[in-house]
Amino acid sequence: MAETVTTDRPSVAKPVSRPRSRKPATVSASALAVHFDCSRTYVAKLEAEGVIQRRGDGFALDQSRVGYLRYLRRQRQQSPRTQADADHVKAKTEVLQLRLMAPCRYVSVKA
Repeated sequence: MAETVTTDRPSVAKPVSRPRSRKPATVSASALAVHFDCSRTYVAKLEAEGVIQRRGDGFALDQSRVGYLRYLRRQRQQSPRTQADADHVKAKTEVLQLRLMAPCRYVSVKA
């Protein structure tokens, strides 16, 4: 015959899932500057350029972050320094290839 055993330990409670707020988190310009690790003045410049947009109660954190990342990617692609660096590497590669193809003039043979 099977015997049932009861325990006096309480059951472990499972975490209750809470619905996420539908309203995105908004922050002040100063808090956004801390989040971006920049100055408050720079946040104002980004707002003036349309990179980020202020809502009535502040800046939407997620939207501002995405907008700022896209802005940084565009700046990197358009940078004249990036193009100059690429041209320099290409020229160096061509010079090295020409040196490798040139016949060797000086051969020293030790006997």
